[in-house]
Amino acid sequence: MNSVAVGVLAVLSLLVIPQLLVCQFHNPTFDDLLLFLNTSIRIYIFTLNVGDKACPYYVKNFLNRTFYEFNYTSGECPLTMETYIADLGNDTMAGYPYMDIHNWFGQPILRKLMRYSNGNEKCALFSYILNKRTHIEVHVRADKFAVRDEKKAFSTCYAVYKTYISQSNELTRECTYKC
Repeated sequence: MNSVAVGVLAVLSLLVIPQLLVCQFHNPTFDDLLLFLNTSIRIYIFTLNVGDKACPYYVKNFLNRTFYEFNYTSGECPLTMETYIADLGNDTMAGYPYMDIHNWFGQPILRKLMRYSNGNEKCALFSYILNKRTHIEVHVRADKFAVRDEKKAFSTCYAVYKTYISQSNELTRECTYKC
């Protein structure tokens, strides 16, 4: 095989493999979003965009089919907590359920689409657009936010996340808490 054919195959694999991992079979439903958010334990946000903060997390205050209120905790010592509200729905154009979070880091409303959900690993991928750039986050419940036998307990979600960000030139951040 010549080098042009190898190059074409390499480019195609970057385009096709992510689609296979997050194919229509895995598209989350609105009920997946509700089920994922309906917990009283911490949900950690694992992302490239956490800056200098330790892994932020959020905890449900209230949830119904259209509204979600949660406490968001971030930072290192001392931790800071803010309460946010979000409208919930199903984006029929995009084909994904969403949270429209009010006043999220200076944005009047920030739409986070649930792009992938894994009930066994208690994790989900959310995407949002900020400053004309798509950001991807893994949200994982505290009971699955662990490393066992040097493997993440949410390894499938993490693999899908890495597939989404594979074309990024940034490095991933691992999360730790110091408090």
